[in-house]
Amino acid sequence: HMTGYGTTVNGGFAEYCSVDMQQVYKLGDHTSFEQGAMTEPVACCLHGIDMCNIKPGSTVVVIGGGMIGLLMMQLAKNAGATKQEGVGNVDVVIECVGKPVTIEQAIQIAGHKATVMMFGLTKPDETITVKPFEVFQKELVLTSSYINPYTQRRALELIDSGRLDVSSMVAKVASLDELGAILSDPALRAMGKYIIDPSK
Repeated sequence: HMTGYGTTVNGGFAEYCSVDMQQVYKLGDHTSFEQGAMTEPVACCLHGIDMCNIKPGSTVVVIGGGMIGLLMMQLAKNAGATKQEGVGNVDVVIECVGKPVTIEQAIQIAGHKATVMMFGLTKPDETITVKPFEVFQKELVLTSSYINPYTQRRALELIDSGRLDVSSMVAKVASLDELGAILSDPALRAMGKYIIDPSK
């Protein structure tokens, strides 16, 4: 009997679920269950970072300071992005909010030959206004990434090596009973990421 992850089938917050053996990865020796829970978002971010063309010395702007934005900042640094003093050419913009206004902003602040990564998920029917001439003039690459093909193992190894901090953005490990209150309170959600432990 297969139990889904909660995206297409109920069971995302179940205490136990059965999974196809080919889809299971062993946590590293230095990885806690709480850190391991962050592997999937890290894998998604890795897939996005792979498509950003970050080179050593690149100037990267990340829009959005949530958990995904904080992970992207670290991955950009690991890929060689440098801290820019003063206004230089912005080589890569990674949009992690998923709102039309911030995607438009990403295109505006992108520099010559920059890559704009549309990572934040919009609602399916939302649209953005783009001036094609601005894209031509700056020779922009507009790209996006969807989920995490073939990056799960790299994510696990990166977390286990200690080169990626996935713990400081966790506000709390909460019980299933607390989930309703967390989801309904924006002030609580603004505190950071919550890990739901059904056994608590």
